Amino acid sequence: MDPKLRNRIKNAIRSIVDEKYRLILITQAHYQNQFEQEILNKTVLPANVLTKKEKEKPKFKFMNAASVFKERIDQLKKDGGVSKLKELVQFIFDNVVVITIICSDRVSAIRLFQTLNTRGLELDLADLTKSFLFSGLQVETKRKQFLMSWREIEKIAEDNNETVSDLLTYYGYYVFSSKPKKALNEEFEKYFKGKDPNQVVYDIKKFADYFGDILEMKSKSIDALKYLPDKVFWKTVLLTAKMKGFPNFPQLCEEMRRMYYAYWLANYTTAKTRDFSFNLVKKIKDGKSISELRKEIDKKMSLDNVLEYVKASLDSNAYGYVSWVKPLLVLIEKEQTDESVSIEYSRNLHLDHILPEEWEKNEYWNKKWKKENAEQWIDKIGNLTLLSGSKNIKAGNSEFAKKKRIYKGRGIDGTTSFEITKRILKNPKWTVTEVRNRQKWLVKQTKEILDLDL
Repeated sequence: MDPKLRNRIKNAIRSIVDEKYRLILITQAHYQNQFEQEILNKTVLPANVLTKKEKEKPKFKFMNAASVFKERIDQLKKDGGVSKLKELVQFIFDNVVVITIICSDRVSAIRLFQTLNTRGLELDLADLTKSFLFSGLQVETKRKQFLMSWREIEKIAEDNNETVSDLLTYYGYYVFSSKPKKALNEEFEKYFKGKDPNQVVYDIKKFADYFGDILEMKSKSIDALKYLPDKVFWKTVLLTAKMKGFPNFPQLCEEMRRMYYAYWLANYTTAKTRDFSFNLVKKIKDGKSISELRKEIDKKMSLDNVLEYVKASLDSNAYGYVSWVKPLLVLIEKEQTDESVSIEYSRNLHLDHILPEEWEKNEYWNKKWKKENAEQWIDKIGNLTLLSGSKNIKAGNSEFAKKKRIYKGRGIDGTTSFEITKRILKNPKWTVTEVRNRQKWLVKQTKEILDLDL
């Protein structure tokens, strides 16, 4: 920046009485040093443009903001020269007014902020909770102690692809064992009132530590639970169990997989298990055993006719209509392998119709299948299998012999076939009989893995 312009800005905010600056720029206490060194004292912009992922990380937020301002100022200077910059500075001096608003309580302050903050990011649960707890500390050493613990919670969240607000939601559901009547931050304020903030943050960190332990477990049940569309309640239940030292944790993981998958396969929404999930949290906190929890789960599933709906779902035309088809096949695939095998659930994982969707365009399939049979079986799970992206593209509408060669060989990306796909190689042909047999096998696997009396 032009030295004269820089001095003009500095002089404009300097007191004419004692030469001290009337405007002091500060940020959150644990970022203040970084803010001063990187921005106030000497702004050194990164050599390369920050990636989208880097921009989202707290340690880059000041540099990201500085880069945006620099780009805008450079563009302004390019379009209008130094005179335009001077006009901008003068406009700010003449039109920007800094005012102080004092609110009578935190609720009013937060409401005012949310109302005025129409162009920025709203305060989330983590911001509000941290602010409330931090305001209860007056001694600097205690504040530093709190901030260190909070940073550790942020690190745990980042390492596990969660947000601090997510972890606090699980923690809130654990603490209250019910759906909050008000916003969770308001419930927290009542619950934390009068408590030592450092004791509170210690408890939250302990809770968060268990989260990392759970996700790192070598467990087929945990892997399966990760595929559920709603992850809040199973995480809350298992975190509660860890906090209370539940003695049969692996069995509890299996029960959670059994229950949540059964409701998913029955095409129930999350609302059907929400209140019951809170009941499970209460019962675990009350010291109920795994057998008692199982009885409660069986009772709940019976009342909701879950098994009846699961049977109907598995016998339906599943492809394209329900979200659980691919996760169910992954679940069955995992059961054919050991715990160490990892299946990346991504866009590269596809479902392939063994009898192709456009079978009528292929002379081979036209000779093997009648229209009424194809319409009955083509979208059932017995006619579906897992393939990597490259294999799925190559398989297409090919005749069965060629499909088998693709299933057996390595894909462009180096992947081999899945175990449930390799089973298809044993069949010399693919007719109604083979689809029906595979359908029975997949249903049997589902029944045994989830321990459902279908």
